[in-house]
Amino acid sequence: MEQIEDDRAQLDSDKKFIEMTEKVMVRNFQQSIVLNVGGQRFRTSLDTLLSDPRSCFAATFGGRVPPTPQADGSYFIDRDGTHFRHILNYLRTHELILPRKITKDPALMKEFKREAEYYQIEGITKDEVFNR
Repeated sequence: MEQIEDDRAQLDSDKKFIEMTEKVMVRNFQQSIVLNVGGQRFRTSLDTLLSDPRSCFAATFGGRVPPTPQADGSYFIDRDGTHFRHILNYLRTHELILPRKITKDPALMKEFKREAEYYQIEGITKDEVFNR
């Protein structure tokens, strides 16, 4: 009988933990996140970051142990932020739209693809723009 009471208490504790975690997850999906990419700040939602389940963002922000923010609340990514807005826009729309300045310059295209590979955004790296 004592074992049953202990098990019930453990189940109640687990249930409370799960309910609290669900509340935190809902709140986190609704709030914005600030990413500091090489000194440039970008504001987005957790929903956007998790929109590609195979990306490094899904692995980082969708995991059981969330990353630790900086003192200012932002999350630092040690990369050049030059092309990041295009990557973030892709995550928002799942449509790759690049300015002609990038598409007409092989060096810039190589840089952009390298960034997409780093963030593990397969929808970008497999886009026809890179297979011409």
